[in-house]
Amino acid sequence: TLTLGQLKTPLPSDFTVTYDVVASANYTWGARGMTFRLSTGAGGGGLGSFVSLRLRPGSGSADGEAVLEAEFPKTQGYLSGSKYFTVPGFSSKTRSTVAVMLVKQGERLEVLLNKVKVFESDKAVPAGFLFDQLSLNQGGTFNANDKMFISNLTILKK
Repeated sequence: TLTLGQLKTPLPSDFTVTYDVVASANYTWGARGMTFRLSTGAGGGGLGSFVSLRLRPGSGSADGEAVLEAEFPKTQGYLSGSKYFTVPGFSSKTRSTVAVMLVKQGERLEVLLNKVKVFESDKAVPAGFLFDQLSLNQGGTFNANDKMFISNLTILKK
């Protein structure tokens, strides 16, 4: 649980976020994913600007899935829509972990999963944009096997 006193907002213009996502064994394929979202304003839904990353383990020994989504409604030419990536080794066969790193520097954004760069763009976030909200959500249909946890969350100023 994060309280407003623990999270200084807005976040700096240049920062690195790291965290680990752990999914339980026998996680239901297609079920809830863990979404990490940085936003401003209403936090998405067409009303605010955001960047989010959702992770789900793969079925059996299949690779997992990551979805990077972004929206900056009043700007053009920046990251928008959804980008999909596989996450090798993140499966429901056994309890598995993904180490996540998001690096924002100026307009540049990089996403690394288990130290492998899966996304990089020099023009992802509008210049001077500052995020002022952070949310974590494991939405969707609940099944007792579908447990995910986030640990080791850090936000470092670059």
